[in-house]
Amino acid sequence: MQSVTSKVELRDVASGLWIWRAEHHHWKPGDDWQPIVTSTYVDSGGERLVIDPLVPKAGAAELWKRLDERPPTMAAVIIPDHVRDIDEFVRRYRVRAFGPRLYWPDDLPENALAARAAGDSLWRWTNGAGRRPSDMGFPVAQEASTAGDARVAEASV
Repeated sequence: MQSVTSKVELRDVASGLWIWRAEHHHWKPGDDWQPIVTSTYVDSGGERLVIDPLVPKAGAAELWKRLDERPPTMAAVIIPDHVRDIDEFVRRYRVRAFGPRLYWPDDLPENALAARAAGDSLWRWTNGAGRRPSDMGFPVAQEASTAGDARVAEASV
C-alpha cells in the first residue's frame, strides 16, 4: 500500500509529457484503490492537455506555477470514476473538456464534457482486454499512451 502524504510529486516523463502524483481527496482506509493517484500533462500537436486532473489538498503552488507557464488548452476525464477536479481546470483555464459518455450518478462533472469527435487525431477510443467501452485512451506522445490509471511508455516510467 502506498503511504498517504500531502507532498505533490512532479515528474518529467518525456519531452512534452509530465505527471503529477498526489493523494486523492476522497480516499479513505479500506477503499479498493490506492490513495496516491496520477494526473498527466501532455504538450503535443499544438494542444496542451491535462488528463484526469487532481488539485492536491496541500503543496499545489509548484504545480500551479508549472501549469500557468504553459496553460492547458484541453482537459479530459478518461474513465467515469476519474472526474476528480476537472471542473476547477475548466474554470481556471477556460479549456475545452472531454470525457466518456457515462458517469456515476454521484460523481457528475459540473461542466458538460464533450465526447471525443470521430476521427480526431489527438486521441482514440480504446476497448482492449479489461477495458470498459467508456474508457478513453490517448496517444499522448510518440513513446507513451494512457488508458485509465495506466500510463504506458517504452522507457520505464
